[in-house]
Amino acid sequence: MKKFHDMARGFGSRLRLGAVGGQPSMPASNQTEDCDTVALLSSQIRQVHQLLEEQVAAATKRAQSRPSLDREVRSLYVHALCVEDTTVNLLVQARPPLFTRIWIGAQLVPWDLESMHVYAEVVRGSTEVLLAHLTPADLRGAIDLSDVGLGTPDMTWVLNRFILWEIAMTCGELAATGGRKSARPPAVPGHAVASPIGRSNGVHRPLLDPANGVTLAKASPVKGRRGG
Repeated sequence: MKKFHDMARGFGSRLRLGAVGGQPSMPASNQTEDCDTVALLSSQIRQVHQLLEEQVAAATKRAQSRPSLDREVRSLYVHALCVEDTTVNLLVQARPPLFTRIWIGAQLVPWDLESMHVYAEVVRGSTEVLLAHLTPADLRGAIDLSDVGLGTPDMTWVLNRFILWEIAMTCGELAATGGRKSARPPAVPGHAVASPIGRSNGVHRPLLDPANGVTLAKASPVKGRRGG
């Protein structure tokens, strides 16, 4: 356990990202409006991060002495973290997700909340650096998702869909644990979910997830995702 924690925190402390893109010149009124958009998106992402932690804590408390429910809570938590990790690093910055570098044997080991919180810190550190360098031009930039049938949406759509929307849906599922099963909308091409893990044991499965409809990149350097 200590080995994973030291490796993850060490990686997070060394993480340095350059600016995502340049800042084009534009009228002052447009600059103000665009800056407000960046600030709003950043604020919303931080809010859903906090909401996720609150829901995980509450669901974990409800799952005490119920091993199967506890495993479900952990799987939902790691699922949301993996999707954010994949979005920020693979889709937006065209580099392998953090879990390919800090997990052991393609698994989060040990499979406990302490390790998951460490992974969450590293993922959110990466997200925070991205947000700190994000410009209005970046949000308007296209990201090539044509290989998974999603065309070339702009970064705003990608961050909304795979961070804000995904975490919000995961929070709904966590809130429903121990009671009625939450009704997550069925995945369709326009609302596909990148699911980087198997829900049962945290093993990374880089192939097509039939339930979600998105093929994930293997754990290796990838080509740039920005649309032309």
